[in-house]
Amino acid sequence: MYVADYKRHNILVFAPGATEPRVYFHAENFNQPNDLAFARDGTLYASDPHWKRRDGQVWRIVPNADGSGSGEVMAAPRKFGTTNGIDLSPDEKTLYVAESETREIWAYRIESGKLAVPRLLKKFSDFSIDGLRTDIDGRIYVARILKGTIDVLTPDGKTIREISLKAKEPTNLAFGGLDGKTVYVTQRQGGFIETFRVDRPGREFCLQRTAADPACR
Repeated sequence: MYVADYKRHNILVFAPGATEPRVYFHAENFNQPNDLAFARDGTLYASDPHWKRRDGQVWRIVPNADGSGSGEVMAAPRKFGTTNGIDLSPDEKTLYVAESETREIWAYRIESGKLAVPRLLKKFSDFSIDGLRTDIDGRIYVARILKGTIDVLTPDGKTIREISLKAKEPTNLAFGGLDGKTVYVTQRQGGFIETFRVDRPGREFCLQRTAADPACR
C-alpha cells in the first residue's frame, strides 16, 4: 500500500503484513504530495498542489531495483492550476489531472516521460473537484466536493451519470471489492467511507488481476 505523506514530503509504502511503512520516495521540492496513480510497469504518478499559490506540479516516480523510487517533476506545456485528482486512461497513454480551484480536468498525452498536447476535458460551472479514478472502459469518476456527488464522465468529457452521496464532502475514491465494482468514497463531512456499486471494475483494480480474469475483460 502506497501512501502520500504530504507533511514530510514522502511517498510511503507498507509491505504486505507490515505494521510500519518505509519511505519509498522523498523529495525536498515536493509541495505535498497529494494523489497517486499507478501504471502497469510500476511507474507512479503523483499530483503535487501548492494551495496558497493555487498552482502545482505532477511527478513521475519509477521503481528502482532496491525497492526505492526515483522521481522527477514532469515537464508540461502549460502552467498547472491546483493539481489534485490524477489517474491514467486504460491504455496508459493519457494522464488526467484535476485542478481544484479552476474546477477543470485536463488530459495530457504521455510522451517519453513528459506531458504533451494538453486538452481541457471538462470545466465544471460550480463546486470544486477533488479525487478521480478511471474504470476499465475509460470512464472517469470525479469527486465533486461540497456538491456531494460522484460525476461519471466519458473519455471525451461528457457527463453520463451523477451519483448522489449521503454526505456533501467526498474527497477521494477507489475501486475494490472481490470484483472491483465497489467504489469506496472518503467523506470529509462526518469522517466515514461510503460505498456504491457500479457495472465495470476500476482500471487500477485490474492491474492486480491476470488477463484471464473475466471481471477485467
